[in-house]
Amino acid sequence: MIIKKIILFTFAVILLLSLCGAAAAAIEINSEDDFKNEVRYWNSNLHLNESYILNCDINMSNVTDFKPIGTLSNPFTGTFDGNNHTISNLAIATKSRNYTGLFGCADGAELKNIALENVSIKELTHIGMLLGFGENIIIENCSASGFIDGSNNVGGLVGSVSGKISNSYTQGDVTGNNEVGGLVGSVFGTASSISNSNASGNVNGTDYIGGLVGSNSGDITNCYATGNVKGLDYVGGLAGRMNGNISKCYAAGNVEGYENVGGLVGTVFIFYDYLFAPENASKISNISDSHASGNVTGINCTGGLVGRMYGNVSTSYASGNVMGSWDVGGLAGNFSGNITGSYTTGNVKGDFYVGGLVGHYGGRLSKSYSSGNVMGIGDVGGLVGQIEAGIISNCQASGNVEGNRNVGGLIGIMRYDYHIVSSYAAGNVTGTENVGKHVGYVQHEGFFNAITGYFSYSYYRFYHPYP
Repeated sequence: MIIKKIILFTFAVILLLSLCGAAAAAIEINSEDDFKNEVRYWNSNLHLNESYILNCDINMSNVTDFKPIGTLSNPFTGTFDGNNHTISNLAIATKSRNYTGLFGCADGAELKNIALENVSIKELTHIGMLLGFGENIIIENCSASGFIDGSNNVGGLVGSVSGKISNSYTQGDVTGNNEVGGLVGSVFGTASSISNSNASGNVNGTDYIGGLVGSNSGDITNCYATGNVKGLDYVGGLAGRMNGNISKCYAAGNVEGYENVGGLVGTVFIFYDYLFAPENASKISNISDSHASGNVTGINCTGGLVGRMYGNVSTSYASGNVMGSWDVGGLAGNFSGNITGSYTTGNVKGDFYVGGLVGHYGGRLSKSYSSGNVMGIGDVGGLVGQIEAGIISNCQASGNVEGNRNVGGLIGIMRYDYHIVSSYAAGNVTGTENVGKHVGYVQHEGFFNAITGYFSYSYYRFYHPYP
């Protein structure tokens, strides 16, 4: 009896394993004819939940009316392994479609080891060479080269997505209106992430424009973008708008815009109340171990690293020249939060609230420096143009500073609550009204203590508990 039970149990296990193996077996695409056959199924909304492996290169130059795999109502939900083969010469240019790419829409799918070459797409919204729109997607080791021209949510690889993208890259120019990026147009979902990926084409658009991603709600790690970026509002060499963290990233292209323009990020945004509530520290975005080297040109809130930010920056730098009008800084144009161990080397030129490191600042600034020359009209400082409600310690500015009113080698104007400790200015300072070696103008009386050439100054009206 026992032997019989053992035999039945063994048979059940073998049957179960064989069924699992059959379910996991991928459909092999061994020729272009195989691919065309599967396209027929996909166009009929069949086989969209299957797993595929590509065993040959596919040339789509003779395909004149390709319909993207998966639609919004019937998305691709399976797995596609390109097996490092290439799919080339995909062209879609009706200029009337949304959700366009090799894959139109996907949900919970895995796309990996896919190489797209010489792709051209001219459509409307949610378009990318690999995927137009996806939710809860895993994209790994994918690449695309070509060009994209669309409207909103336009990316070199993916138009709009939530999920994880890793070890992927794009080569080629991307053009659109809003939420346009060299790799991804928009990434939504705070659990989403981009890692070990890059984009090398130029990116042009209107709002939320980035060399890697236009608008991003997740973290970006070990990524870079090298193309020039041009837009109006929320424009960055790596990301136009961020609500996550950036670590070990860089941008090398020149950046041009109107407002919220940064060499790395246009704006990093959180609700203002988070900044002064330590219990919400985990919700505050951070930029660390990152840099930008391109020149940055804007009007309002223009910075060599970030245009406007509520959050923290550490061990990061910007080396490009920065030019703007209001709130202009070598590292950040308008900044609230903490900066530590960071520096700038480019020259900065603006009109009002102009600083070698930060134009308009509130928060903690420590162990940082700027070495470029600074030029402006009013509230101009070698380190910070205007500081309000902040602490500066162990910082220095070595560039020359030139302006008209409220001009200082370290700070142009100090307002409200501030504490300056052991910080130093070494450059020449010239101006016409309220000019000082360290501080141009102090709005409130405090106390001054010169310590062997270093500068300390404090005034407290009320206390902010900076995180």
